[in-house]
Amino acid sequence: MDCPQPGQMKFTFEGDAPHPSRLPVGDIVGVTAVLLTCSYKDSQEFLRVGYYVNVEYDTPELNENPPATPQIERLSRHVLAEKPRVTKFQIDWDDLPAGATVDENANPNLAAQASAEGLLQKGSQLQDRQDLMSHANLAEAAQNF
Repeated sequence: MDCPQPGQMKFTFEGDAPHPSRLPVGDIVGVTAVLLTCSYKDSQEFLRVGYYVNVEYDTPELNENPPATPQIERLSRHVLAEKPRVTKFQIDWDDLPAGATVDENANPNLAAQASAEGLLQKGSQLQDRQDLMSHANLAEAAQNF
């Protein structure tokens, strides 16, 4: 998606559910997350919005005693849209000459400004993703459904 000018954007994202045959059977029912990521020049992720999703059966009886093999036609998905997890990452916005590196210690005010803006340090994307999908965070999200 190209952005004609800086500022806030609003859009509706719609997508098909994943095909059940491509998921491990133990991951079909329960709480998981959907991640939307924004990258600069296709390589630097600077924004991630995560939504917790609960997939459960359409009746209390099936939720209390789920079948060994999931009954896909009886499942419903609930997205916790009112509580998105928004994460911002520091990146290099400007093009650097080939071979050039950024000295992150050159301006100590940049780290303070990034912290004040709630930005996570550059390169922490994998750690944040693992935190989002941790057992503790998924269990906590399950309490909101």
